[in-house]
Amino acid sequence: MIFSTRANPPQPHFLQILLLSFLKVPVMSILFMLYNLVAKQILKNIMLRTVGMNHSSLENTILHVEKPLEETPHPIFRQILEGESQDTMFKRRRRFKRNPLPGFFVTRGGHSCTYGPAKVIDHATGMLEVRVNCRYERTKTYMCVFQGNPKRCRAYVADQSIYWRQVQDLLAKKHHACAGKPLLDVSICKSESKDSLLKQIYASEKPPPMQQKEKPKDKKKPKGMKKSKEYCGKMWNRFCNFFVNLWHN
Repeated sequence: MIFSTRANPPQPHFLQILLLSFLKVPVMSILFMLYNLVAKQILKNIMLRTVGMNHSSLENTILHVEKPLEETPHPIFRQILEGESQDTMFKRRRRFKRNPLPGFFVTRGGHSCTYGPAKVIDHATGMLEVRVNCRYERTKTYMCVFQGNPKRCRAYVADQSIYWRQVQDLLAKKHHACAGKPLLDVSICKSESKDSLLKQIYASEKPPPMQQKEKPKDKKKPKGMKKSKEYCGKMWNRFCNFFVNLWHN
């Protein structure tokens, strides 16, 4: 009979198995969180390199932030506002009506306009100033300035994006962005103070007056027709009309 000289390996204790199983769960969760953070940072860097912006320029593209107003528009707006035909303007208006871009709109007259970001002119009261710049017929430009205190509107404090979207829609409905009523009646703030609405205080050019359509003048019927209706019935109107006109002429 042959006996084996190899000793059996020691079996792990039950407490050791239980401890390892408890340690495995938090370690795996920590590793998963670290993986997510690293993956998000790598993805963010790839997106920034693809768009060609740094963090500061990316923040400046977010409109309606209360920062000092920049004199020059963002590069994306500068490309859009380059000279183009009237047909292209109307096509782009239909496209942006379906997919609106914040801070940019096209009026009913085909004027390409940009606005914002808002500039704080009085920190004590929270008064804001918004400048609207427009271009039409390739080379002609104009601008207008609006002021208001939207912080007095509770709906603005709750969600600023809805307020600015309605301002954009009101301006886009105009033929000329600086024409019409100076007060922008935003529906979500109509019940609030009028100071919360933006009011136009300046315009670089006077909008052209709206051309009123002339009413068509009523064609005067010849006197012979009136006389024929007086003397003749419906059945003999044509026959009688001939003799009446012959008599008066």
